[in-house]
Amino acid sequence: MFVESMVRLGANKMLTELELDEEAAERVMRGIVDVLCGEWGGQQVYFPKNLYSSLSRRDREIAAKFNGANADDLAQDYGISARQIYCIVESERERRMVERRSEAKATHDWTPDGRRVIA
Repeated sequence: MFVESMVRLGANKMLTELELDEEAAERVMRGIVDVLCGEWGGQQVYFPKNLYSSLSRRDREIAAKFNGANADDLAQDYGISARQIYCIVESERERRMVERRSEAKATHDWTPDGRRVIA
């Protein structure tokens, strides 16, 4: 029941996000589930709810509060290490840079090596 549910849910996500056809999406998900079952089969596994959305929200919040001198305070507030704070801040900076580039590429012409074409 759980395995079939994983296949169904994953295939539906692929249909909408990757625009795969139904047969291909199900085939890919069955392969993924087979690997997971081979790796984790017979063990109890905990799946947290909304892991990525809650981590993403937390990481954006940390990056917004970070001022360069408060890593230790943020680490204590969020129950993680100061090193993790720096990694989160750097990841969020990179994510925002990629977003800005994507938005800029949508409105400007760019060369393959990333330079803007000025007409």
